[in-house]
Amino acid sequence: MDVEAAGGDDRFRGAGVGDLDAIRDRPSIALNRRSLLTATAAGVAAPFLLPADASWAMVAGAANNNVTTWSTPVNRTYNVRAVQHLLREHGYSITTWEDSFGTYTKSRIKAFQKAKGLTQDGVCGPKTLEKLCITVKYGQNRPAVRAAALLLRKHNFHTMPIDKSINNNPFGAQTSLLVQSFQMQHRKGRGALVGVGTWQNLFSEQITIAGTPLEQSGTGNAQWSNCGPVCGVQMILAHRKTPSGWNGYSSSTRTAVERFRYEAMGLAKSSARDKSGTEFPDFQKGLGDYGIKVRRGGIEDTIRDAKRGVPSIAGGDVYRMPYSKRVKSPVSHWVVVVGYYSGYYLVLDPIGTTPRTERITEAQLRHYAASNPGYTPGHPTMAPPTQNSILLA
Repeated sequence: MDVEAAGGDDRFRGAGVGDLDAIRDRPSIALNRRSLLTATAAGVAAPFLLPADASWAMVAGAANNNVTTWSTPVNRTYNVRAVQHLLREHGYSITTWEDSFGTYTKSRIKAFQKAKGLTQDGVCGPKTLEKLCITVKYGQNRPAVRAAALLLRKHNFHTMPIDKSINNNPFGAQTSLLVQSFQMQHRKGRGALVGVGTWQNLFSEQITIAGTPLEQSGTGNAQWSNCGPVCGVQMILAHRKTPSGWNGYSSSTRTAVERFRYEAMGLAKSSARDKSGTEFPDFQKGLGDYGIKVRRGGIEDTIRDAKRGVPSIAGGDVYRMPYSKRVKSPVSHWVVVVGYYSGYYLVLDPIGTTPRTERITEAQLRHYAASNPGYTPGHPTMAPPTQNSILLA
């Protein structure tokens, strides 16, 4: 699992990607659409650890803990496979991999329950899960990490497909990134460990359409103009589709983003075009290649869709975002708003200093969307702030 000038013109005049160092200290420059040639590394806030896990009963919802009763086949398969890997963690050999909770897994659960002094009913309810789910931490390589990775995949944090491999997985940088983003969605502290509270949420149904945090940094010659293509790849992943060039790991981000930009969007692969960002017609073509139809809209539409668990791409001024990012002046930008949970909007921003799901308030999202620094009236493709969202049609 371990393994990334203001005005109507779409280009920043007078500076190319190679001139980044020369212009990054000029804060007065306001860039136009999504061409982050003034990108600069900002300080990264230190992650805070998960709160202490109190008890399984406090975090386990009775209706969501019996893995024999999930409503959809894909969720059932991921949950059962995760339980099987957790049984491996406790020393139980698994020779039959089941797609649903069958007699083989039930027999292993009964044996585990007997060893732990639990009622031997073969049902993987809260008390059994409490005993099965151990805390796993950064740097470990064990069956329980494999179980967590499968459950992250269920929630659409892409790590791996379902398979019957008994190989373990290292809890490395990629796993840590996805764990922390998942925890952000559930209003937990971000930490390089999976404890009781996170396990319970991992076994639950999806709360929203999640997405995989990716960076535009390192995505090729057009990297600072690639917020749009990165958002396109994230939208494809959020729809449980596989972008061309994507292998399930963040190491394939560059290939997937470049193919989306140059092949799906059909943009010219040239020095001049690489300095330019992307707009609605480009998304319409690129996402259309994957059968995803989109339309223009405004931030009101994005807010409405987020509360329904429907992702959209929102344009605005990333300099206004409240979290750490690689810009220090106004710049037009794209982010993916993947959903809404417990009073917060969940945002994937490719220019954040750390690729993760950000959680922001409605006021903060509106503040971001209220400006499009590169827009001028009459521009042929750029939209005013009132129509700067890309929505599912």
